[in-house]
Amino acid sequence: MKYKILKLSIILFFEFCTLSLHPRFAGAQDMSSSNYQIQQGSLNTSSQAQTSSGYRLVDLLGQTSAQIFTSKGYLIQSGFLNKASSSILRFSISKGTVNFGTLTPEKPSTDNLLITVSSGTFPGFQVYIAQNKPLSTEAGAQIPDATCDVLTNKVCTTDKGNLWQDDSSYGFGYNLQGKSAPSDFKANNIFRPFATLSKKEKPTLIMDSAEKNITDTASMKLKINVARSQPVGIYQNILVFSALPGI
Repeated sequence: MKYKILKLSIILFFEFCTLSLHPRFAGAQDMSSSNYQIQQGSLNTSSQAQTSSGYRLVDLLGQTSAQIFTSKGYLIQSGFLNKASSSILRFSISKGTVNFGTLTPEKPSTDNLLITVSSGTFPGFQVYIAQNKPLSTEAGAQIPDATCDVLTNKVCTTDKGNLWQDDSSYGFGYNLQGKSAPSDFKANNIFRPFATLSKKEKPTLIMDSAEKNITDTASMKLKINVARSQPVGIYQNILVFSALPGI
């Protein structure tokens, strides 16, 4: 038995954190004595890093005119200079669509993507991945996520890879090889399933670096294997990549 074309569309997202400030509120400082009065239009009192398991945020409350003022005999550097504003994080994937063609039961098919990230002057980067839903047809049939070689207790999860080489183990998953890839991908037969957004699962960290001015690559091998009972159809999903600069 053979299956119709299986097609995966790869969509790339860049995600950056932004803050919205309410326009009705403003802050200022007045400093005075019997001889002088200084009025300032902004608060220069706070800067700190805030973190949780899902994000890291650095905020600055500072002078709106950040620049260097010079004249004969003096130089003043005023405000917080935003070094990150001139930095560029570059991210690319070797192709935007993966087509496995006709699938044969219990004969795994693979394809490869090359991921390239350049950190620029940012202190590193992070890349996350998730699928929007399991591979499925318009009629609702699904190819399961990979569980790896469960018959020999080699079970993989979205955040821990394991051995997948048994042709009677079915599903869809990936292997990743590269300097900044997670350490559990010790060999090219170690796989994980994708985190699934429709199941409220969080995207998985797949590349992580703290180095500036580097270009790093990772090779992602996509693998799919179906059972003889898998319904015939055109199966599709979307892989969502999120690239974030280091702070």
